[in-house]
Amino acid sequence: MDGHATAETLETLELLVSEVVTNAVLHSDSARPGGLVTVRVGLGDSLIHIEVIDDGSATSVPAIRTADDDSLTGRGLSWVNLLASTWGSSQNDETGGTVWFQLGHSPLSSP
Repeated sequence: MDGHATAETLETLELLVSEVVTNAVLHSDSARPGGLVTVRVGLGDSLIHIEVIDDGSATSVPAIRTADDDSLTGRGLSWVNLLASTWGSSQNDETGGTVWFQLGHSPLSSP
């Protein structure tokens, strides 16, 4: 990747990172004092790979929920499922929880 992506790709990336980081803060132990959320970004010629790693949770795992039309929450992973090329999650007692997704993109031509 040459450091350039379309505005549409960047807007989609911003939305999905925001949704997954928000989920990590709301639904994991990362919300506790001293909690941590880490975002990793991998770039390839036609692929952006994002991982959001949180402190995990004993009571919550990432899952797509059905949100009512009037609900203000519950759509984050639905957006990820709809807009990302692929996504997944894993839980590990030592490292916490990870939600990852990939976006395909066509780099802009250099001027």
